[in-house]
Amino acid sequence: MFKLNKKYKNLVRQMALHATVIGLLFLWILGIERTSVQFINEIVVQIDQMEDVNDLVTTEDIHLYVTKELPNDILNQKINRIDFEMIERLLSKDSRIHNVEVFLDAKNDLVIEVIQRRPILRVMNYKSDQYYIDQSGHYIRKGDYRATRVPVVTGYVEDFAPNQELEDTPKLNDAYLITKTIRKDKVLTALIEQIHFEKNGRIILIPKIGTEKIILDHMDELDIKLGQLKTFYRELARTDSWGKYKEIDISYKSVVYGRNPEQP
Repeated sequence: MFKLNKKYKNLVRQMALHATVIGLLFLWILGIERTSVQFINEIVVQIDQMEDVNDLVTTEDIHLYVTKELPNDILNQKINRIDFEMIERLLSKDSRIHNVEVFLDAKNDLVIEVIQRRPILRVMNYKSDQYYIDQSGHYIRKGDYRATRVPVVTGYVEDFAPNQELEDTPKLNDAYLITKTIRKDKVLTALIEQIHFEKNGRIILIPKIGTEKIILDHMDELDIKLGQLKTFYRELARTDSWGKYKEIDISYKSVVYGRNPEQP
């Protein structure tokens, strides 16, 4: 019986492997070509849900945008004529969206994965402008979606717009830093509802419960002042003294003053 030596055995194995790879590559290319002339099966929108606030973007928003506002009807176009990057760029222009990825899955579904921005502030200034600021200090337009329960900034703050740096607006930046500090503490998060800037620049915090004003005045030693405020409210709760003061002044890092302005 004729036997192949070891050299020829290896050669045959290599040729068989190459043939297999070429065959698989051919089938892959053929599959791509067949897919490219097919149509989208359906649009699948996946939005990361936000645990502590209402969603800014809904599945209906994305469906409406893709099917109504893009230059051509996606569902009636062949797959090879769809510009996925263009869809990503257009959706990314929405200030509510932090990141978006668009791709085709094995079922020929057009999958749109959306990561929303996380609003931490709502601004309602003296000009009646309304918008949100997210966790990274970016502008989010106020649209016709449900209001999100986050601290509200009111009063005399600077104008702010998309693509503007928050550091260029000192008062809004202060409000952002106050909110970031408050969010680190569950008690303070449950306590503070509003950050108000008076015309003279004084900062007033408004609690969710009670009618008192919390006077912050300036940002120095913010962590210490807010820590003292939490201790002060715990003492009010312990002594059942809620509503005792009309003003709580935390402007000084070493002491908290509770007072009623009409009193001498």
